Formats: sequence, C-alpha cells, structure tokens
Amino acid sequence: GKGPGYLDCEVVVGGMIKDRKGVNTPDSILEISCLTPKDREDLDYMLGIGVDWVALSFVQRPEDIVEIKRLIMSYNPNNANPP
Repeated sequence: GKGPGYLDCEVVVGGMIKDRKGVNTPDSILEISCLTPKDREDLDYMLGIGVDWVALSFVQRPEDIVEIKRLIMSYNPNNANPP
C-alpha cells in the first residue's frame, strides 16, 4: 500500500516474521510513540503500587520523555515527583 501508515522497505534476508520480533531501523528517527499499549498498562500498574523510579527504553526524541512524564504526572499529580 501507499500513503499514511505504510512503509516501503527492501528485504535483505527473507524469511517469516514471527510474533514478538522487532524491526531494526538504523539511522531512522520514528515519529511514533516508544510506548506500546502493554507499556502503558505496565506503567499504570507500576504507578499504582508506588514504584520509586521508571526507566524508558528506546528513547529517540525529546517527545518520548515528555510523553512518559505527562503520563506519570497525570496519574497522581499531587504526590508525583517530576521525573
């Protein structure tokens, strides 16, 4: 397909793409959230049990930090310590 939501790519080594596999995009900054729906569920759970700190993997852009900071602060803005 073409247009928004599609990606043109070249297959270098063919084979079946299986569940829970990633796609390597070297030298690319992706304009998508680094948080998956599962990450968001996990963050909600962790904040609910009062974790001391949260680490964020695969940060590519300042917006990734802004997004998780917003989620943390919106969970409990009166008691949250800004990251």
